[in-house]
Amino acid sequence: TRHQSLLASTWATLAEYTGGRVALGIGTGDSSLRTMGLKPLKLAELEESIRELRALFRGEKVAEPTSGSEYHLNYLDGPMDIPIYIAASAPKILRMSGRIADGVIVLVGTAPHFIEAALQTIEAGAAESGRSLDDIHVVLWTPTAIDEDRTKARDLVRAHVSRVAIRPLPAKVEPALEKVIDRIRDSYDYYQHMNPEASHADLVPDELVDLFALAGTPDECAQRLKEIESLGVDQVSIVPFVRPGESRAPTIRTFARIVDGRG
Repeated sequence: TRHQSLLASTWATLAEYTGGRVALGIGTGDSSLRTMGLKPLKLAELEESIRELRALFRGEKVAEPTSGSEYHLNYLDGPMDIPIYIAASAPKILRMSGRIADGVIVLVGTAPHFIEAALQTIEAGAAESGRSLDDIHVVLWTPTAIDEDRTKARDLVRAHVSRVAIRPLPAKVEPALEKVIDRIRDSYDYYQHMNPEASHADLVPDELVDLFALAGTPDECAQRLKEIESLGVDQVSIVPFVRPGESRAPTIRTFARIVDGRG
């Protein structure tokens, strides 16, 4: 939804302002495109966009595809080293991310077999460019709700779990759950996809919540995080869900205490 020149100049400015403490996250597009009846970028288009962004960060010229004119960031003092992270769920983009990205923001759920499959796919892509998994920063992005009332926590993430489940994934679910996912896919409303009270949330059973979210009591979430940590993920990035009008701060603080080992 943004021109390459705007993306490049925005992140160049942010990098200058923060002393280089930024990374550019990019993907093929989701609700911002689908709500307008548009399709996400093809992988080849995304790869070309990343190539152009890196060229612009180096101070080089790239060709504007519509006009054919060359352009560059005229105000750079020198090359800028800005890591590029790709948001990925499906096997093809996971593999491409392993081949070209500095980091991968993985949305595949929290069940170990899904994470392991994603890491194997990223690793295969990394090998294509002479790299290993150690060369790539892997961020697991997960819908999160932590509450002493495990039912409340699960209910809060159901809508976002549906968003994860309808994507192509690096591992399969049980046949019975595939039928459930098909029903969710048929009813999914992209205008509600970050709304915990979305109508498609009612179609999400507990079995899918267990596969695709970090949701439950603090002890349950701590156990799942231990499992995730043992798999080789570098970072867990949470999308905290609360009831409308509630503050997300308690969820974030509880997550921080769990990670710090203070329960």
